[in-house]
Amino acid sequence: MHPIVDILTESFEVTEEQIAPIKSQITPELSNILELKEILLRQKVISDAIFQQAVAKFFDLEYVGEFSITDQDFSEFVEVIPMEDRIRNRRTRFG
Repeated sequence: MHPIVDILTESFEVTEEQIAPIKSQITPELSNILELKEILLRQKVISDAIFQQAVAKFFDLEYVGEFSITDQDFSEFVEVIPMEDRIRNRRTRFG
């Protein structure tokens, strides 16, 4: 069985009965994770969020279901430019 499918059956309440109809398609040699996802979603075995959680667990990563940019501090990526400089640069660029 594919390692991600093993994770799904061990940790996400996916049953062998759900996997049985598509078992021949999800061999350990299946290297394309997107193809695996498509097979599982098409057969309605799992949701997209469950698949993402299983992949995160496979790669030993933390899963973040919702990512809000308003909760993040992006100040290190932003440069504050005073309005006077913007106006001055605009005048010099456009005559």
